[in-house]
Amino acid sequence: MSNFLQNAHIIGGLYPKADAFSTTGETDRISVENYGKIGFLIATGARTGSTAAAVVTVAAHVAASSGTPTAIPFDYRVCLSSTSVDAWSVTTRAAAAGFTMTTGDNYMYWVEVDAELVESNDAGSKFLSCVCTEAADDPIIAGIIAFGLDPRYPQDIPVSAIA
Repeated sequence: MSNFLQNAHIIGGLYPKADAFSTTGETDRISVENYGKIGFLIATGARTGSTAAAVVTVAAHVAASSGTPTAIPFDYRVCLSSTSVDAWSVTTRAAAAGFTMTTGDNYMYWVEVDAELVESNDAGSKFLSCVCTEAADDPIIAGIIAFGLDPRYPQDIPVSAIA
């Protein structure tokens, strides 16, 4: 059996649903304490409109359920909607203000944050969330899966990363 699950803890961040980013869609807060990196895979489906594409940001949090978040920079890649659906872009560094998703159906976005980047941008923060904010409600079917990557203590059953 593959060691994939020992090296990548998979977390349901925002389960797929219609109008997923209804003004704002945010994942659970994911702890960086036991992982070297946190990744978020955003998968979009059919869009009902074509006016507003969500802005993707990553928020650092000091606590699991309270406090004011701080937007931090992160890396991302885009998988363009196509017949092959596996043509990923090069890695791009997004500023704390994030990036705007492409208006269209069936895109995937990979967002990744190094744990050291969290501390250097917001001292004391131990949690991250991926936030997708629409300028106007433009329903799209989507979901976000979070990944705890490069575990500090790899094991068959990963250490929980959500509170």
